[in-house]
Amino acid sequence: MKLRQGNVKEAELLYFKALALDPDYESLLLNIAGLYAYKKDFKQAKTYLNRILKQHPNNTQAKQALQQIKQYM
Repeated sequence: MKLRQGNVKEAELLYFKALALDPDYESLLLNIAGLYAYKKDFKQAKTYLNRILKQHPNNTQAKQALQQIKQYM
C-alpha cells in the first residue's frame, strides 16, 4: 500500500520489518524483489528472486520476473 502511495522508503522499512519476522516468506520476498525492480536496482531484485527460486524452484512468478529483469541488466 505504501509503495502504491509513492512512499518507497516507508514501504521498504515495513518490508524489512516483516522479513525479520519471517525471512523465508515467499510472497514477501517477491514483493521485495518488486520494490527493487521499481527502484531500478535490478541486481538486488535478482538476488531476492534467486533466493525464492533456491527454496521454491517451481515458483513461476519468480521465474517470470527474473526473465523480465534480465533485459535491464
